Amino acid sequence: MKKFIKIAACLFALAIISGSMVSCSNPPALDAIKDEFVALIEASVEVNNIFFGEGLPTYKRAEGDGNLIYLEEHKAYYTFITDGERSILKYKIGDDEWKYAEKTAEAGKGESIYTDSEGNFYYPIEFDESQYEYVYDADSDEHYDYVRVDCKYQDIESIQALAESVYTQGYLKGDNWKEGDLGYGGVYAAMFDGFTIGTEISYARYRTDDSIDGFYLLKSNEFEPYFTTHKTYDYSTMKIVSPSKAELVNIEITANGRYIDYENFEVKTGEHTVTLTFVFEGGEWRLDTPTY
Repeated sequence: MKKFIKIAACLFALAIISGSMVSCSNPPALDAIKDEFVALIEASVEVNNIFFGEGLPTYKRAEGDGNLIYLEEHKAYYTFITDGERSILKYKIGDDEWKYAEKTAEAGKGESIYTDSEGNFYYPIEFDESQYEYVYDADSDEHYDYVRVDCKYQDIESIQALAESVYTQGYLKGDNWKEGDLGYGGVYAAMFDGFTIGTEISYARYRTDDSIDGFYLLKSNEFEPYFTTHKTYDYSTMKIVSPSKAELVNIEITANGRYIDYENFEVKTGEHTVTLTFVFEGGEWRLDTPTY
C-alpha cells in the first residue's frame, strides 16, 4: 500500500511538473505583448530604409578639380562641374558675376557661350552651385558616395546598434551565427561585406574609408533599393497564430504595400496578410522577419 502511495505521489508530481512545462511553453497573451510588438514594427521602418530603401543621405556628385583656368585673351576664368550626367561650364569675365552654361550635343535656340572641340554646345542656364559640396576628387571611389556629416549615423557600429535594437541576431548575422564569430552573415553580409556571383559583383552597401585624413562612411551608389514606399500595418488585426510558444511568437496581421502573389508569381501592391515572427532574445523581444 505504501509502495502504491509513493508511486501515485510520484505520478502526481510528474503531472504537475509536466503541466508546468506545458504552461511555460504557451505564448503570452496578445494584450501583454502587443504594444512592444507594435513599437518594434514602427522602429523597423528606419532600419529597413537604411538597409533596403533609400539609405543614408549622401553628398551629391558635383565633381570638379577646383582649378580655375584663366584666358588672358578674354580676361575670363572658367572651370567645369560634373553634375551627374550633366556637364556645366562655370565662368566669369573680368569683374562680372559667375555664370553657368550646360553642355549639349545639339544646337538650340539662341547663341551658345562656348563650343568645344567635339562640337558640343554650351548654353546659358540658371544653376544653384550652393547645393553642392565638393567632397569628391579624382581618388574618390566611383562606386561609393560619402554619407553626409550631419547624418546621425557616421559608422557601421552605430547602424548595427540600431538594427540590433529591432531585429534578432540570427536575422542580421545569419542563422548559424554564434557568439564570438568573426565576419558577417545574414543581412549584414550584403550590407557590409558584399559578395560575388560568377562575374557579377555586388558591392557592400556601406563601408568605411580611412585612406585619407579622417574617417568617412561610404554608401554604394550602385545598390538598387528594394522598395520606395514602406508597408503599413493595421494593428487592430494582430493575432497570435501557430506555431507559437513562450519565447517565439508568430503574429498574423493585415498589411498594405508590395507583396508577392505566389499563385501567379507576380509582384503586386495592395492589402494582404503577412506573418511576422518575434523572438525573445537577451531578455527582450526582437523581430525575426523583415517588415518592408
